[in-house]
Amino acid sequence: MKSIEELKEFFNVELKKDLETLELDRKKLAQKLILINLLCGLGTWISIILFFNTYSFKLTALIPMVGIIILWVILSRGTKKEYVSNFKSCVIAKIIKFIDPNLNYLPQSCISQSDYMGSGIFPREPDEYRGDDLVYGLLGKTNIRFSELHTEYKTETKNSEGYKQTDWHTIFKGLFFIADFNKNFKGYTLILPDTEQKMFGSLIGNLFQSWNKMRGKLIKMEDVEFEKYFVVYGSDQIEARYIHFLQV
Repeated sequence: MKSIEELKEFFNVELKKDLETLELDRKKLAQKLILINLLCGLGTWISIILFFNTYSFKLTALIPMVGIIILWVILSRGTKKEYVSNFKSCVIAKIIKFIDPNLNYLPQSCISQSDYMGSGIFPREPDEYRGDDLVYGLLGKTNIRFSELHTEYKTETKNSEGYKQTDWHTIFKGLFFIADFNKNFKGYTLILPDTEQKMFGSLIGNLFQSWNKMRGKLIKMEDVEFEKYFVVYGSDQIEARYIHFLQV
């Protein structure tokens, strides 16, 4: 664990100049985006006027409007993406190495979908899977890797007029962390937040948990305080209790 003094020295020596440069870039970016918005807004306004006043060639008047909107999206996203990339390479990468030189950082990569599904935490296969900011390496004696992830599934319905409507629903959005336990086990153990008991109480919550067969067998732990906050599923009760004992 780094001390406060080490953190202050790291900031003054390694980060301060980069952050000052990035702040200047941010201000230039803000001015550039304002200019892009003004020019594209003006162009769109002119196209709208032409569209409503050009009776014979309305399609011709519509083409510049569509082109301006596409150009605005490309310029805005490209400008922001360049700044974010510079921030990650100048700041985030250095912070990761400061925390531990054995850690590596890949800003455009993420935890693989196979690892995500293999965890068993989220059994539903996502229709949209994306992420970034992968960190991996040896922390002490433990292999770790983690990244930002956003997974979603979609539903399709028809509205009152009979048109198809697609809605996206978040399964998980946050930091997904994988660590090597450095032990060999025969079965699997899954620990989840105990939402059922918090919502419905102990009796009904336990009933709902026992019905959740897709997770595996419900395992009751001897740690009363632990049971208040977590529910455990697994293939081997003795092994699950042993894992809990190692973590206490």
